[in-house]
Amino acid sequence: MPKTWNDNFEKSLPINSEGIHSVKGHCPINDTFHLILSKNLRINELALGIKTSKGIVAITGFSHTVILKITKIMRFVMQEKIYALFGGFHLLRSLKSKIKNAVIGLKNENIYFIAPCYYTMDIALSIFKEELDHCFLENGVGSQYLFEV
Repeated sequence: MPKTWNDNFEKSLPINSEGIHSVKGHCPINDTFHLILSKNLRINELALGIKTSKGIVAITGFSHTVILKITKIMRFVMQEKIYALFGGFHLLRSLKSKIKNAVIGLKNENIYFIAPCYYTMDIALSIFKEELDHCFLENGVGSQYLFEV
């Protein structure tokens, strides 16, 4: 769990807090899996990086408009290119200009597949489809994609 969650929140969880580990920085789980921490305004964002034979499969949570920052940090920490980017880009209340900037930045990262979901409103999805049609994947509940590790 990101360390930005407070002690009261930890105590309210229905599990024993001894099993909860605070993530204060980038955390390799093993040679294949890494947790990447991106520090934002008030909260820290966690993303999962999975090394595959083609590059990193990145899975984000609530990345907001810092999705580009998260991918750059992940690429730097894991020393590989991002092959596929999945997750909650959380662009629901973002300005169109911020969405376009994020999309242009992601386009420059040469990511092979991009699959936004969760709180990514229609305007953001249409910008992603328009700008990144060659690598855009429809993504949502029930979507399944297979990648070689």
